[in-house]
This record gives sequence, C-alpha cells and structure tokens, in this order.
Amino acid sequence: MQLEALSANLQRYDEQLRAFGLRDSDLDRRTPAGAVTRFVLREGARALVLLPFAVVGVCGFAPPYWLTSAFSRSAPDLQSRATWKVVGGVVIYAAWMGGLATAAGMWAGLGAGLVTGLGLPLLAFAGLAAFKREAAALKLVRAFFASR
Repeated sequence: MQLEALSANLQRYDEQLRAFGLRDSDLDRRTPAGAVTRFVLREGARALVLLPFAVVGVCGFAPPYWLTSAFSRSAPDLQSRATWKVVGGVVIYAAWMGGLATAAGMWAGLGAGLVTGLGLPLLAFAGLAAFKREAAALKLVRAFFASR
C-alpha cells in the first residue's frame, strides 16, 4: 500500500515537472516567469475547450453516480460492494441514458432520440476525461502556490 502511494506521488511529481517544463535542478530556484506564463496560457486555452464538457458531464451524470453509490452501500458486506457498484452502475447508467434518449425522442422526434442515445455514452467519456484533466491542472496550480 505504501509503495503504491509512493509511486503515485512520484508520478505526480514528474507530471508537475513536465507541466512546468522544469528539471529537478530547477527546483532549487524560483520557477521562471516564462514557464509559469506558458503553463497558464496553455492550460487556460485547454480549459476554454474542456471546461464545458466537464460541467455538462458532471451535471448530466451526477444523478446516476449518486444512485450507483447509494446502491453499492446496500451491499450485504464490504467484499461484495465493488461487484454491486459495477453491476448496479451498468444498470443505472443504462437506464439513465435510455430514459434521457427516450425523453428526447418523445420531445423532439425519433432522430433526436437516436442521436441522444448514441451521443450520451460519448459525452459521458468526454466529460469524465475533461473533468480529470481539469482536476489535475488545478492540483498542479495548488501545488505551485503551496510551494511559494
């Protein structure tokens, strides 16, 4: 367990160095203003694109996430909780996306329902990827300010 935590910390350290374009030897000095500026511009541009996907993903899939979590807590023992979460998640997320696609189809027609049904899984993955990417960038910024 401690080895996994150490590995995760080292990986985060390497990611932070790469994000700021630094080497280990640069850490003895202040972070160059140019590196900080490039990082802010690069991440700001990415945030303009990714933030809407992250917000839509989080808002659109929060209810099935909470339902899956609540369902898994009703597992009879701790060992079976992960299985309940996977099985419940498949059923709950499928029902959620199916319900949204059906509602779109009833409201705007069959074509809209089909597009919604096919697009929601893509939106779920895009939203999750965008959320993870933006969360990692925020961690880097917090680490930078914490080191000041």
